[in-house]
Amino acid sequence: MRILCSRSFPQLCATFDAYLNNSKNDIEQAIKKEMSGNLENACLALVRAARNRHAYIANELHESMVGLGTRDSDLIRLLVSNSEVYNLLCF
Repeated sequence: MRILCSRSFPQLCATFDAYLNNSKNDIEQAIKKEMSGNLENACLALVRAARNRHAYIANELHESMVGLGTRDSDLIRLLVSNSEVYNLLCF
């Protein structure tokens, strides 16, 4: 957990690659095997965001709007917290 929270995304990606080379499991598979609940969700979110931040945000936006109605609080949180990413994509 300390590594996931204290390293840059490029360094995390290198760590994930090294983990895959030294283990028979991908880091996401290992997290799913060893953790559960909110801790598992948080760690998986960090891994997915480190691997491809834009795809992670797009997936989270989609999930907040899929089905009947929207999860307004999730949608607002995503838009506000990632506003600098959206500005970069528009220019």
